[in-house]
Amino acid sequence: MHIETVGGSASFTVLSPDLKTETSNSINASLNFTKPIGTVQSNIVVEGFYTKLNDVFITADANPSNGGTSVVTKRNGAGAKVSGVNLEASFAFSRTLNFQIGGTIQKSEYSEEEEIWASEDGSEIITTKNILRTPDVYGFYTFNYNPIAPLTLSLSGVYTGKMDAPHVVDIDTERTVIKRTPTFFESNIKVAYDFDIEDNCIEVYTGIQNMFNAYQDDFDIGSSRDAGYIYGPTKPQTFFIGAKYTLN
Repeated sequence: MHIETVGGSASFTVLSPDLKTETSNSINASLNFTKPIGTVQSNIVVEGFYTKLNDVFITADANPSNGGTSVVTKRNGAGAKVSGVNLEASFAFSRTLNFQIGGTIQKSEYSEEEEIWASEDGSEIITTKNILRTPDVYGFYTFNYNPIAPLTLSLSGVYTGKMDAPHVVDIDTERTVIKRTPTFFESNIKVAYDFDIEDNCIEVYTGIQNMFNAYQDDFDIGSSRDAGYIYGPTKPQTFFIGAKYTLN
């Protein structure tokens, strides 16, 4: 049994008595290209994938119960499929400079419309064809530069595309709607310097995570908030500093 909170009250996830094991069938194909281009060592990987999910797990059918708690049932859906293309590339321009980038475009959807919430009288039914909390596009990049041996400058980023997220908007009826989230591009920077002490090393580092504060701006607040309505980068703009001691 899994427990979350909505509006300060507990929300229990129970298993359907008819719940079957979720299984999947997958097909993957990839092409790897590695070759020096002038003075640049390059590696490019293109991959296609397809996965069919049988008896896919669906967490839905939220219903209020006695004592202010609610019950959500995990049951089997008709099925689902996930397919797409992944591309990754890395380039070593020299011993001091390298760059890596990657991205995925995919489609994640149920075999048929799945019911997420329905009113007691059946007058309103919320359904979805898209698998929730799964972006259609996402990617990353990393850039490392070592101008001198002890110093490392790093830039990195993560792109998260739009996705559908469930949002409980009425704690009394557990009414759940589906919201389309915005895109996020999280950029990070880190500077590190190594101090060699005999055979050991102390790394001192500082930087900024999520430099431009790409962060969710519609968190629920108040006593009726949905604590599970969270998406996007895990941290807002964050400054950090630290040290690491390594024994060689």
